[in-house]
Amino acid sequence: MIKSGFLKDKIITALCLLAVAALAMAATAACGGSLVQGDTFWHLKVGEWVLSLKEIPKADPFSWTAPGAPWHAHEWLWEILAAVLWRVCGTRGLWVLTAAGVALAAAFSFLLAARRSGSPAWSLACAPVSLASLAAFISARPHVLALSFLTAWLWLLDLAREKRWAAACLPVLAAVWANVHASAPLGPLMGIVMLSADALAKKQGVVARQFAGAAASFLATGLNPWGFGVWGFALKVGSHPEMINTINEWLSPDFHSPFMLPVLAAAILLFLLPRGDAAFRLLAAGAFLAGLVSMRHLAVFAVLWPAAAAPALAARFSGPGMKIAAATALVLTALGLTATVSSPPPAWPGSGFPEAAVSYMVREGLTGRVFNYYTWGGYLIWRGVEPFIDGRADMYVLSGSGVMDDYDRAEGILRPPEPDAVFAKWGVKTVLMPSDSWMALYLSRNPDWREVYRDNAAVVFARTVGPGSKGLNAANIQ
Repeated sequence: MIKSGFLKDKIITALCLLAVAALAMAATAACGGSLVQGDTFWHLKVGEWVLSLKEIPKADPFSWTAPGAPWHAHEWLWEILAAVLWRVCGTRGLWVLTAAGVALAAAFSFLLAARRSGSPAWSLACAPVSLASLAAFISARPHVLALSFLTAWLWLLDLAREKRWAAACLPVLAAVWANVHASAPLGPLMGIVMLSADALAKKQGVVARQFAGAAASFLATGLNPWGFGVWGFALKVGSHPEMINTINEWLSPDFHSPFMLPVLAAAILLFLLPRGDAAFRLLAAGAFLAGLVSMRHLAVFAVLWPAAAAPALAARFSGPGMKIAAATALVLTALGLTATVSSPPPAWPGSGFPEAAVSYMVREGLTGRVFNYYTWGGYLIWRGVEPFIDGRADMYVLSGSGVMDDYDRAEGILRPPEPDAVFAKWGVKTVLMPSDSWMALYLSRNPDWREVYRDNAAVVFARTVGPGSKGLNAANIQ
């Protein structure tokens, strides 16, 4: 016979889990138009490409600067899902896929925290801080779903100490993860850290099948079109100077940004709490330190933090009663669902993409040898225009194409700008830039270029003379 206390605990956990999912959907809805980013477009195009040609691209089929360059399209499975949902539901489909990723990441983060702390109430209390820390990273891109795989994998690994089926699920999840995002090696790596810390802390119940599940997951990460190359790819991307020194999400965080407030609050709280879960304190601290080098790793810190903080809070403070916990969960669920329903789905019209400018370029035949703003490269791919560069920075850098370096040289990133030299080298005929950029001002004063289109978002320039002519000093304009 099931004890009433056990049943009440299950009900409280279920209510708290529902509240976490509702808050996660509300956080996704709050992103609005920013959910759709420049990279979203090329991800959609890749998904359509795979569905149409029934093969996964291993060489660049989109740009005019690096055609045929080796490309590790490691997110192909997410891209297929996105393309299918786009065909069926448009931007609502993108919202569903992204919201599902955020909700699953938050849900498994909560379940992991509840298991490690024994307190659903304190695990629920950690969820808003975790979601606030995660908010800046929510977008219609594969990394969001990858975060859900990370938290689900760690939860299954912890659950495997009691459940054999959980251990069996570990390599299956790792194999799927390896075809959604190249972060799959994080699972086995973090798993070994977690189990080793648990064993050293003499945590009851660490069993051989957990280590076996982690080892099987390591092997399962090789079940993708590039095999175990996913490990080398992840290491190269995360350590290449051209990536971590020039791409925004790989840079160190800007401490003037308001999104850092919940992250810093979470880190300080974790430091101040004297007791807690040694394994997840170690993992969360490692993710936070990695995030100080490259801010994208702070998303990992955000989803690991509840499992590190909830045990410390539960050990330090007595939790609320069941009635208070249930009432709080129901209120948060209602608030989360209300915020979700009242928010419009994501849309890119009016979101800063050069829609009218690209339509003009297509209409006037100005689509050859285009030099474009980095963030808009994905949108050009979506519209069928070959970009100079786009968000597939790993492909441009690791293939040795030199495109990323030339883009940085033209824009004056970490060096004086030399747009004329880059335009001459590549034979650029058309330039597409934000209308308020320094490059737009420079070209408007350069007799070698003629402004042919301008609106509030973008400006288009066409070359008036042959490549190699002298212009102004770009450094004086920048």
